[in-house]
Amino acid sequence: MGTAARIAIAILLIGALIFVPIATVQVGLRNYQLTYSEVAILAFTKTIGSIIHEVTAKDVIPEMFSEVKNREEVDLVMFFFILLMTLLLAAPIGSLVALASRAGFGLVIISMLPVTVYVFNYGTPQAGLYIVWGLALLGLAFGGSKKSKG
Repeated sequence: MGTAARIAIAILLIGALIFVPIATVQVGLRNYQLTYSEVAILAFTKTIGSIIHEVTAKDVIPEMFSEVKNREEVDLVMFFFILLMTLLLAAPIGSLVALASRAGFGLVIISMLPVTVYVFNYGTPQAGLYIVWGLALLGLAFGGSKKSKG
């Protein structure tokens, strides 16, 4: 299959990330169908909002620095936290990278892990979630290079 399959699957993946609802959330008596972008932004802001609430509700910063032996531990924890938060927003970049390389599909898969957990915890998954996962896995499996082995 190779390059043509990878590009076709990447284009379908971009369309699925933009247009296909991946979750339904009920607020009050209304149901809202949310696309990937909306779910990722909600998960990102909910997590950041929880952290800001904790920091403003109590004096977390001095506690954080008083319980560690050195500043490198804090820096390492913050680095991994920022890495996790950016993963929520990495699927669009991965879908564009997938036009040129199979690594983009891997980035989409890694990015969809926290979004999928968020959907299963706070909403009802829709077919779009499985479509995005399926396209990313297909692209990773069949989007090889056009070099023939033999």
